Amino acid sequence: MKGDGRLPQPEPPAGIPLPGLHRIGCGGLVASGRVIAAGRWGSAPVRRAARRARAAGQLIDLTYGQACCWVLFMDSGHVVLAADEHTHQEAKDG
Repeated sequence: MKGDGRLPQPEPPAGIPLPGLHRIGCGGLVASGRVIAAGRWGSAPVRRAARRARAAGQLIDLTYGQACCWVLFMDSGHVVLAADEHTHQEAKDG
């Protein structure tokens, strides 16, 4: 980030409620009112939908390098990949 003109974006503190936003994965936020469906990454149709969204430029990856567990389908047509926060925490603790 240094030298590219962008400021670092801090993660919102865990104790502060964010109306209309839902925490997913390891620091991502989505507008809870815009999620129309969610599926587990292990499902072949869900993975196919994520591949199609990537090809169409509609994929948002909020896994932060962790293994994807959930795929969220948004009312805008975007598909969001999310990691499981508990798995991430266990990896940090272990």
